[in-house]
This record gives sequence, structure tokens and C-alpha cells, in this order.
Amino acid sequence: MRKHSEPEYDYEEDEEYECEDSISVDDAALAWACRGMDEDYTFGFSREELENALYGRDSWF
Repeated sequence: MRKHSEPEYDYEEDEEYECEDSISVDDAALAWACRGMDEDYTFGFSREELENALYGRDSWF
């Protein structure tokens, strides 16, 4: 007998879904900086978001 399978839920399309394992931009920025600003460690944030978290929005950088 075949089991009915439900379609997979697309969490990326659900703007209200927040994963319990999500990381704040501040924590992501620290991890990113500690790893030499490697693009593999952006945790889904843009470079601009990470730099703003590290240096502040009004930084001279």
C-alpha cells in the first residue's frame, strides 16, 4: 500500500517563519570577521549588513 506524502514545506518562501537556530546579524558579523570575512561565513547576510553590525552605520569605513 502506498503512503500519501505531503509536499515539502518551503520555509524560504514563508516570511513569517523564523528558525529556532537562527543567528543574529551581530553574532554573524563577529563570526564572519573572526573567519577573515570569508564569504562562506555570511550566514545569509549581505556584506553591507555584516559591516554595519561590526562598524556601525555611521562608520568611516
